[in-house]
Amino acid sequence: MASTAATALDRELTALFGPSADKAQVWAEIRLFEHHTLPLINELWELAQLQGYAQIFKYIYSSQDQECERERIRRLDCIQAHLERELGAEQTGTCAASVLLNAQLWQPAFEISHRHGIHSYDQRRQAQQQLLLQAAMHALDQHKPADWEQRIYQRLLAHLTAHSMTHTPDFAECINYMLELHTPTSERLLDALTFGNWAVAWADLCAAAGYTPPEPPPATIFGLWHELAPTARLQHMWQYSVSRYTLALIKRIYRTGQLSNATFRTLLELLPTALSHISYVLRSVDQGAQQLDAALHQRLDELTNTVLWEMVQDFRPESWPVLQQVPYFTGGRYLLRLAEEVEQRGITRLATRSQREHSAACTLRHLLQTLEHGADDDAALIELLRRLSTQTLLTILPYTLAYEQQIIAALGWDVQPLLALLRRLESQNPARSADPSAGVIHRDEILACTDRLTDAQLPQALEQFEPSYPAAMVLVRAALDLNRKELRRLFGRRSQLAARALGLLPLNDGELLQRYQQLTTYQHAANTSAASRKNFERAAAHAGLASLALQAGFASATRLEWAMGDQLGGSDGALGRCWEIAGYSVQLVLRDGKPVLTYDNGKRQLKHAPKLVTRDYDYKAIKQTLSEVQDQERRYRQAFLDAMRRGTKLTADELALLRRSPLAVALLERLVLIDEAGAIGLFSGEDGALIGLYGERVLIHGGATIAHPLTLQEADALNSWQAEIVRRQIVQPFKQIFREIYVITPAEREAVFSSGRLASRRMRGQQATAVLANLGWICEYSSADKFFHDLNLVAHFESGTFYYDDDAATTGALSFSKLRYEHGEEHRVALADVPALIFSEVMRDLDLVTVVAHQSAELGTSREVIQQRASLVRTTMAALGMQQVRIDEPHVHIQGSRASYRIHLATAAVYTEAGQYLCIVPERKKRKSIYLPFEEGGEPLVSEIISKTLLLANDRTISDPTIIAQIGHSPQLA
Repeated sequence: MASTAATALDRELTALFGPSADKAQVWAEIRLFEHHTLPLINELWELAQLQGYAQIFKYIYSSQDQECERERIRRLDCIQAHLERELGAEQTGTCAASVLLNAQLWQPAFEISHRHGIHSYDQRRQAQQQLLLQAAMHALDQHKPADWEQRIYQRLLAHLTAHSMTHTPDFAECINYMLELHTPTSERLLDALTFGNWAVAWADLCAAAGYTPPEPPPATIFGLWHELAPTARLQHMWQYSVSRYTLALIKRIYRTGQLSNATFRTLLELLPTALSHISYVLRSVDQGAQQLDAALHQRLDELTNTVLWEMVQDFRPESWPVLQQVPYFTGGRYLLRLAEEVEQRGITRLATRSQREHSAACTLRHLLQTLEHGADDDAALIELLRRLSTQTLLTILPYTLAYEQQIIAALGWDVQPLLALLRRLESQNPARSADPSAGVIHRDEILACTDRLTDAQLPQALEQFEPSYPAAMVLVRAALDLNRKELRRLFGRRSQLAARALGLLPLNDGELLQRYQQLTTYQHAANTSAASRKNFERAAAHAGLASLALQAGFASATRLEWAMGDQLGGSDGALGRCWEIAGYSVQLVLRDGKPVLTYDNGKRQLKHAPKLVTRDYDYKAIKQTLSEVQDQERRYRQAFLDAMRRGTKLTADELALLRRSPLAVALLERLVLIDEAGAIGLFSGEDGALIGLYGERVLIHGGATIAHPLTLQEADALNSWQAEIVRRQIVQPFKQIFREIYVITPAEREAVFSSGRLASRRMRGQQATAVLANLGWICEYSSADKFFHDLNLVAHFESGTFYYDDDAATTGALSFSKLRYEHGEEHRVALADVPALIFSEVMRDLDLVTVVAHQSAELGTSREVIQQRASLVRTTMAALGMQQVRIDEPHVHIQGSRASYRIHLATAAVYTEAGQYLCIVPERKKRKSIYLPFEEGGEPLVSEIISKTLLLANDRTISDPTIIAQIGHSPQLA
């Protein structure tokens, strides 16, 4: 009974892991190799000292660094010498063969560790696994065991029959080992495999391995793979894994005199991806010279041209997978043959790019796209093309760029401008792009292209080109007013392409304002979208507004927004409007630069809306009006912030337009501007002048920019304007004068292409992702990117695992690269070549993430943030004449009457100078009453620091007994 059970267990092990699983000798050889090799691996590679996968990876795998590769080989030689001393050369090779060819018996023990009940990969154990394999391969290079050939065949059978197989060595690598044998058995087996004699190959393989595999277990356990016949499994493994050794197989049949048209075609059809390897070597001069001798190179070139022409001529289904690997064709004869095939099959629409199955349409599309112009093509080609039907010419036209002119000439339609337009629009990927200029086009440009076609030609051309240019066709149809209903449906589903196309629909009377409001509503709603969609939707809304602006006669989307804002919020608009409801007056006014509703009962102004007013039916319309004006105010604010961040100039015409809007003026009058002549001052909406530091008024010369503090610092005017803003108690609509500034450090200049200033910071992943998305970054997996399309620049930040809800995400380096560059051109951009303003704002974005999402007591506060807070406290205290306050970053030092104190600028924590912590929590009302020179936004810590500074500087007025008790126990007073 026990014998029967043992036999059943042996069969199960063999079915799971191959014929070696039940052999005690194999297990003993594996353990012996591990016993002698693992201690040396740990010692030579110092695995216990290595930190992080990147460092481990450098020492394990082959590297382009020649010094590292030489060191790796030296260490493997040390292991080989030790093994040969302890085991002898023969036994070393035998044990190495067991390790390499039976990896599935031992690798799982190294791959998976059990920590906290979860399967996870241990980096050092994975390193040991890889180094064991490398040591085994190195040993086999020195000496192979006597039964090496039979072991290879057994490994091949295991791949075809066993259920649990690791990839090293895989089926193709075993075939490569066979190619090195040159024995009668291996030559006979390789012939059968190369020419597709699967039954013969299976029988020979079983005989060479010395055993016939048992029948596979039921399919319910092992799946559909084991339902296949052995020969079918062999054919599948050969066809889909051996292509990378195509050249070795060709050299072999060339050496044995079997390389002919028929055998070459058979080889290609049995290895569908082989042609890509052959074409690469033939087309690459260096690779061809290294891998093929001159005679074989010439022969292979001739065979490729001959066999491919035969395949195109008969166009059999078994040739389609091969033809889909063709990287290029040359010559008009191919064009004519492919066009004839399209016409004979009655194909009116070739497969779209999303289809990948091996069909006639897919294959024809691929061949037409890879066609290149032949040097021997002549004018007769056009006459031959004219014999084809109009439908066929239209079908192949979008896919045959090399012969576009000849096909259009044969067609006789003036369709080239439309094709060029479609190609340009589609290349911008308007269906999903973070580029706000993608799909932006003047409607008249589209009409100019379509007007070249007759009324009969245009619908046919649009229908035929749509599969090739689906996104571009939506824009073109919108300009022709052919898809209005469909666009409205898609726009309601928040389609990004529909938002871009909405600006191209023809404008009827009174429709401009309505269309503008639809797009701005979409734009505003994008702020609540998921992080993965937010910036794509913002870009789509901006593109729709830009196209709408061009159609309405405005120079840009910004000009359109300001013109519409003039209608919505100007003196003749909603601001100042008054409603009478139930004896109360409700008025929409600007208060502290913001639109609000005021309520008056005839005697006094009320703080809150009376219930009689809020319950009135008309109040809903009043709130809607307020919401629209607030939205317009937010758009002005964002436009001015973006203009400052990018250094965009406001022209004289734009400033004149903005002066007509009380909303825009209320914002601009709290900002510092610089005109083209270099004059600096606060904007005056009354006369469009700049008001300087001493009250002088200077008329703006030309246009003006909203001053970035970096620019003011370069002009040596930043400190003066910081003091003036505080002195006038101006609350700026966003951080301008006290904005953090980031400049390139000497270490970053030396590093050239990357900055590690914000690296190695642990973040809360989900929160960091949300902050980055709000700031215009696109987060995907382990990186975040911010695009500057107009500058051909993208910022790339290694953001750890921000994409996941991971509370241990660790940041990496910041770098910049070009969005578009020529092949072979350096795509990285040196940090010193990045515009200073862009570098500063990108760094500020990332620093803000560390402040909000950092996992530390100091909230990841950087040196630049500390400097900005110190500057603000210093300026405020100087304006108040408080001499007892001194700044010594990162602390504010205060000399009080009761004691001396210090406040940390990163955390607002208070200590006495003797080191005692003081627990002081400011009242909420007091915090709100503290003046800040910018709207607080998400940084209440600044007002807390200032309020605590004021409190402690006047500590004699403190009445809170808890605080007094803490100060009283200070060692300083004792």
